[in-house]
Amino acid sequence: MYETVIPADTRLRTQVIVWGTCTLVLGLACILYLNTYLDALTALHTAAPQLAAEQIQRLFFLLAIGIALLTGLLAGIVSYLAVRVLKAGQYPPPGMRVIRDTKLKTGREAKFTAIIAMTLTALALLCGIGLSGMLLWASHDLGREYRSPRLEAAVPSTDRLVSRFCDCHRALHGRRVSWERKQPEEVGGHSPRLSTEI
Repeated sequence: MYETVIPADTRLRTQVIVWGTCTLVLGLACILYLNTYLDALTALHTAAPQLAAEQIQRLFFLLAIGIALLTGLLAGIVSYLAVRVLKAGQYPPPGMRVIRDTKLKTGREAKFTAIIAMTLTALALLCGIGLSGMLLWASHDLGREYRSPRLEAAVPSTDRLVSRFCDCHRALHGRRVSWERKQPEEVGGHSPRLSTEI
């Protein structure tokens, strides 16, 4: 049976490779910067917990906005493509350029491809919205508690949240927090202390 194949657009493929490489390098640079920033926040939490909480609040807010924008943009692009496939009854739709030789799908096969794309898009959008909502809630909770008139009662719960965040960052770097007891003659009857081991 004869199959129609849409030839690859070499110019588009080159553009995708270039832009993909630039995006990857930029993403790695952002990850390295974020890692350094988290190290600074972890150190700051020991000296100034309230200031660290304010910085983490700002970080959570920016991450929430960024995740929402990225997932929304991705969902919009893929949904637009899926609608075009459904209207045209084929994939790739007329006029669409591809980066590799692609078999033309028509009828039920094209419709199934569009439905799968829209389903995955919906899942990604829900996950992005959920994660953004959690980050915004955490950001709002940190800011509300530290601005509350009853600051003395609010600080402990906020400090626990910030401490957990910093502990998670330490764990990602191979550190572990453990309770260790000294010998009675060394401790002198005092309670065990929390120490961080590299």
